[in-house]
Amino acid sequence: MSKLLLVFLLAMHTAGVTPALASLIPFSSFALATPSIEAKPSLVGAITIKWSAVQNASGYVLEKSTTGAEGSFTALKSFAASERSFRHTGLYYNQKFYYRIKATGSNEESAYSPVVSATTHKQGHEFKIMPLGDSNTEGDSSWIPTDVKTAYRDRLEELLDAAITSSQYDFVGSEKSGSSLLVDTDHAGFGGARDEDIVKLLRDGVFPFTETLMTCAGRAEDLTWTSITQTLSCSTSAQIKLTAQPERRMT
Repeated sequence: MSKLLLVFLLAMHTAGVTPALASLIPFSSFALATPSIEAKPSLVGAITIKWSAVQNASGYVLEKSTTGAEGSFTALKSFAASERSFRHTGLYYNQKFYYRIKATGSNEESAYSPVVSATTHKQGHEFKIMPLGDSNTEGDSSWIPTDVKTAYRDRLEELLDAAITSSQYDFVGSEKSGSSLLVDTDHAGFGGARDEDIVKLLRDGVFPFTETLMTCAGRAEDLTWTSITQTLSCSTSAQIKLTAQPERRMT
């Protein structure tokens, strides 16, 4: 019997509350709400666990089990109230773990969450990696030849090849560039995209995008990437050519 329940029953007895009357009083021995929890495999030999925030909680206790059976759970780690996730590392290929979590307070705790499970990736699993962003992903300015526009992606490919075989990862995305320096040229880097464009892309999978490439006196220059519909002229009175691009998508 929990301490809270014992104190509650003693208080009712002192106040002269009968068992019949007590049965009409709603009561939970858990003063804190129960957190929700989810678990997913994360790269090689790891599982990422996330949980919901609980009001008035001062911390959380995460437990693990290899079977999920009652009595088999042991403490994995304790967390501060501000923490919402944990990456369980050092695991084997195709290894399954069960998890549950409870919220804790100064003198109280919640019920355990429902038990969830996740299995690490099997050996040889292919990881889909999407390099996502603006020109820092695409490869800098528009006047750089497409076949050498790589930004950080050439270094990323080099690091991945040193860590795992090239058959274990695949760059994905709707764009292609850097064929002279990269084996895998796929990416989702959109030169000129704003932070809010990337947010919309992540949320909706697409954002409206108009590229405005200026040709002024035979010299190509970048204009601000906004929707420009009228024809402009530069300081030399030469015409500016605007090239419109369709909306951008991640896939």
